[in-house]
Amino acid sequence: MIDEKRVGIYMKLGIIGSGMIVKELLSITELLKNVELEAICGTVRSKEKVDGLKNEYV
Repeated sequence: MIDEKRVGIYMKLGIIGSGMIVKELLSITELLKNVELEAICGTVRSKEKVDGLKNEYV
């Protein structure tokens, strides 16, 4: 059975980290065709920062 929501998506993206480069990448992910942001993870030390990014982008 084909999941109609997923038709046309060719890559699921998982991000590790929450630094400056990650923020820059996340700001353009909506422009990337056929890419779906699936997950963001980081260290215990950066949990609040990662949770904020998850709420904003995932």
